[in-house]
Amino acid sequence: MIYLAAGLWKTKFKAGAGFVRRLAAILNVLLGLVFLGAANWAVELGMDNDPGWGKGRFALLGMGLICLAIGTTAWLWPTFQPWLVGDQWAIRWVEGLEKSRIHRFFLGVQRKFERIPWFSTREKRTRWALGLTLLGVLAVLWWYATAGTFLKWYPYYHTYYDRLAEAFLNGQIHLLEKPDPSLLALSDPYPYENRAGAKYLWDVSFYNGKFFLCWGPTPALLLAGVKFVAHQVIEDQALVVGFLLGIAGLLVGLGYSLWRGGDLKEPSWLPVILFPALGLNLYLLWPTGRPGVYEAAILGGQFFFLLSIVCLIRAAAATVPSYGWYGLAGVGFALAMGSRMPLVLSVGWFTLMVVWRSWSVNRGEPAVAFRQAGAFLFPILLGGSLLLWYNVARFGNLFETGLSYQLSIPEYPPERSWLFSWKYLLPNSYQYFLRAPSFQAVFPFVRFPFVKESDWPWFIRLPDHYLYHEPQGGLLLVFPLLMVVPFGLVFTMFEWIGCWRRLGFWQACRSWGAQREKWIVVSLLGAGFLQMSLILLYFFSAIRFQLEYVPAFSLAAILLIRNLDYRLEGHRWYRLFFRGLVAALALYGIWVGLMGGFGAGEERFELNNPTLFGQLRDGFHGLLGR
Repeated sequence: MIYLAAGLWKTKFKAGAGFVRRLAAILNVLLGLVFLGAANWAVELGMDNDPGWGKGRFALLGMGLICLAIGTTAWLWPTFQPWLVGDQWAIRWVEGLEKSRIHRFFLGVQRKFERIPWFSTREKRTRWALGLTLLGVLAVLWWYATAGTFLKWYPYYHTYYDRLAEAFLNGQIHLLEKPDPSLLALSDPYPYENRAGAKYLWDVSFYNGKFFLCWGPTPALLLAGVKFVAHQVIEDQALVVGFLLGIAGLLVGLGYSLWRGGDLKEPSWLPVILFPALGLNLYLLWPTGRPGVYEAAILGGQFFFLLSIVCLIRAAAATVPSYGWYGLAGVGFALAMGSRMPLVLSVGWFTLMVVWRSWSVNRGEPAVAFRQAGAFLFPILLGGSLLLWYNVARFGNLFETGLSYQLSIPEYPPERSWLFSWKYLLPNSYQYFLRAPSFQAVFPFVRFPFVKESDWPWFIRLPDHYLYHEPQGGLLLVFPLLMVVPFGLVFTMFEWIGCWRRLGFWQACRSWGAQREKWIVVSLLGAGFLQMSLILLYFFSAIRFQLEYVPAFSLAAILLIRNLDYRLEGHRWYRLFFRGLVAALALYGIWVGLMGGFGAGEERFELNNPTLFGQLRDGFHGLLGR
């Protein structure tokens, strides 16, 4: 990393082919070391219970050696490049291929295809490809949500938001259910052991003899509108699936918008692989196996968060002041906070970003900048005020959401101050970045079992009140495409420092704020890291919390990858190597997501449709000769 920083400084922060080559080398070496470490210490890391070397450990060893070889070759490429013949052999091979009969056949098919009016221009073909990608991603998510049937809706027992919607329709903010006398008789019902034998709703907040929900009210308000017309019980999984499909669609659409926003002189095939990876990674498929109230709140927050980003991008692209888009973005962020209250960190960050851009773009028109910021801030302040009133009306405290009064798990921290602590940082970092899935030789090949105490490495001492039992999958081994994010952050910081040195601080701020893409990258990276930092300090670890920052990082990764790909224009082999690496990481993330989706959450796919699950298992085993 020091070498990388020095290289950036010497080149005055202009990343060229050499920078990307070294970056690719570092990424491959790090990945190789991770694979080798996992192979050597598989037992200590909890990945293997057998001290012997099986197929899985040898596979990790092979992948590690391959990555090290690729990284070493990339780093030392200038040393032995003069010894090579060059790329004339490849050029001659391509020229020969172009003269072949099979090439002429496919070229003729392509020309006939392009004569069809619907596909006559590149823009039309691109839109068709985007539409098919979007439909494919949504179809796969729906297929998993319906256990491979597309038409059958399997019941799920969570109806928390339906209960709150009923309360809203009856003009109250506490649930309609009356606490059982066995619960009311307890002097202190909050310790789990005190509630033995009492009857109560699990995970609700109990205060002043009434039941409340600690999750944000936005999804319940949506359900109240639906239930005003459709008088029936609506499960939380309806919200989960609806928000999930919306998030996947927004990610693909935003990815396309960000990718095509650059000055690309030639088309790239990378989006064909990148865009499906945005919606088919494990973190988006996981809620299909556990579509409960927690997932509904988190996904609802991310859905409105992404909607706000769409509005901000439209506002930033407008040639005239667009108060309407800024206002809609503010409404979206207010609804996001109302669904998932910890998103106040991201909303606060984006507020700073909007003020920054308004100040940078409208230099000579302070009134316009003030109106833009005001249009954005007004719905956020109004929504935040309503949330504070909601807290006071329920618990008499502006900042009490109900966590202090939740009737939940036995290991719940007895003190509110222990919910977030620096002592959870190390184990959470291991959980969220390095916790390996269980790779198996039987279908679905990738599983995420519950974490046991024996699954922790020797160098991590678990702090008191830390909960880790739920399944977890580290980002590095589940969706490694996002490894570009920390390197992109380092590069962005160096680029900013270079601009500061050239122009001065305030002029550099104006320059970056006025550049749409730099502003978007900084906004996404800041929001993602803020949400991630909050999760890393939380006492409870779960896969669903990864959804707090994966969407923002995914969009930032699209921009960073596109920018690196653009900088490699004119460097044929470096660009091909970079694209191959990115494509491999994206395909690996899709594979882990699709295979892990069969056992996601409570393994509802196999539970609801064991016949199809068995057919898939037999089919895959047949392909592998088993």
